[in-house]
Amino acid sequence: MDKVILEMAQTLCENKEDNKTVETYRKALDIIHAFVIILSMDKKLIFMNSRICKITGISAADYKDASCETLRIAERRGDECAFNRLANGESLTYFTRNNEEYECEASYIYNNLGEKIGFIEYILPRNKDVSKADREIELVTKSRYDDLTRLFRRDFFYDRTRWLLDHNPGVSYLMVYWNVKRFRVINDVFSTKTGNMVLINIGEKIKKLIDREGTAARLSDDKFVFCLPKNKLTEAWLRDNATITLISDTAAFTFKSTFGIYEIQDRTVSLDIMCDRAKMAQSSVAEFHLANNKPYARYDKILRKHMMEEQYLLSQMSYALQEEQFKIYFQPVYDIKTKKIVSSEALVRWLHPEKGLIHPDKFIGIFEKNGLITQLDRYIWDKVGAILEKRLKSKKPCVPVSVNVSRVDFFTTTLLDDLAAIIAKHNLPKNMLRVEVTESAYVDDPGRILTIVRELRVRGFTVLLDDFGSGYSSLNTLKDMPLDVLKIDMKFLCDFASSQRAGLILESIITMARRLNMEVIAEGVENDEQADFLLKVGCSKVQGFLYAKPMPEEEFMSKLDAQSQKGK
Repeated sequence: MDKVILEMAQTLCENKEDNKTVETYRKALDIIHAFVIILSMDKKLIFMNSRICKITGISAADYKDASCETLRIAERRGDECAFNRLANGESLTYFTRNNEEYECEASYIYNNLGEKIGFIEYILPRNKDVSKADREIELVTKSRYDDLTRLFRRDFFYDRTRWLLDHNPGVSYLMVYWNVKRFRVINDVFSTKTGNMVLINIGEKIKKLIDREGTAARLSDDKFVFCLPKNKLTEAWLRDNATITLISDTAAFTFKSTFGIYEIQDRTVSLDIMCDRAKMAQSSVAEFHLANNKPYARYDKILRKHMMEEQYLLSQMSYALQEEQFKIYFQPVYDIKTKKIVSSEALVRWLHPEKGLIHPDKFIGIFEKNGLITQLDRYIWDKVGAILEKRLKSKKPCVPVSVNVSRVDFFTTTLLDDLAAIIAKHNLPKNMLRVEVTESAYVDDPGRILTIVRELRVRGFTVLLDDFGSGYSSLNTLKDMPLDVLKIDMKFLCDFASSQRAGLILESIITMARRLNMEVIAEGVENDEQADFLLKVGCSKVQGFLYAKPMPEEEFMSKLDAQSQKGK
């Protein structure tokens, strides 16, 4: 029997007369082509639709308090009643009335705890096309259930979960948010059909876990949420379902899932907020936790405090831009051979009037998640452009400065024009304002990133690949992406001094980049041993604390001026 019919029957059996959903379901069951009878477990009538009244000629009022055996829609003895036959394991029966054959499907009705609370008969003429007559019930189904996974849609999930919580006050429940990282890669590398099969499989796993004791919904794409008794969710289940492995013709691909868990303590909180808290917990699962086989996080006081701090920073961002609280810091790139500054990277610090100097690791990630990073990036580009313009006009020493382009920027339609506008506004040579992209942005959407990078180079910009080796390294990046400068993260091979293999790999990467006509910059250089090794293997451009930390504009320009004076 269609699941939506059973859900409707369950609602009617539970006697939620104060809920408008009941009336909606009564109307839906009344207009479908089938004959519907719903009984309590003591065989008392709860509902029957008007079609039965039409064929029997007996009004609904006359059927009030009728029992299963007295519903004489056919000449059936008590032992032939579908209720009794269901007790004997027969869910499908047939009978004839006025020379027309009928099919009667019977089913018990269960509550969310798996207890029998009623019984339904669903009777259809066997020789009639009922597709048009049942169109209304199909619309109800679509509005309540996800077409692919047959889990609830959001609104119906909220309704059913609210009932679950209200009617089971002694049960402790969890709200769990499930997200598959980089899911769209499955569709790109394999096929949409494969992606759909993965989603269906996830839905089945959730259904099996919650059984009849919880509720579940597919919110969108690869995002799921489910509510279940606290004792049903185990750490082992979370770990077992955190990895999806798919095998193509050439390789095996592993996709990670992350989970957010919110323990429901205050049931007066809206379902929206409950889901948001589970989602917040899920969003906080870091790569570090995934690497250590902890694919989940719980919403607690610490996380709540962290989220409140995030919200505070978000609320302050627009005003901070207006008041120019974001300050440009420069970290020089040195030539080891000459000990001179040859270029620089523009970074940002937030000089907050109350919190003091806020480092970017406290706010960049927040702005990226909320899309505000594009405003900050353009602010930084413009400020850097103005600083360079001022230096060039005053004929003071100047070096190329690279600005970061966040992954979110690549999904804006004006990125190329905005960068070109900065050059035009400040009348800069294009080689003075360099563009840094991260390898992780390339992994997110290779096709789009490649197209934009190629256009940047056509327009005369120098393009740097930042953080090579920080966790997403792929030779395909170097093969496909037209780059001018490769920035190698020294954390990638921090033990090269004690590992011959690490040293050989680092040397090979530098040699390969140079053969591809790329300039190489090693970032994160912290000691003389690293600098000596880099110079030995052909990398003379370095950036790191050994030479200089990020510094305010005035300090950086003073270094440039001093360097120029020393060279005279």
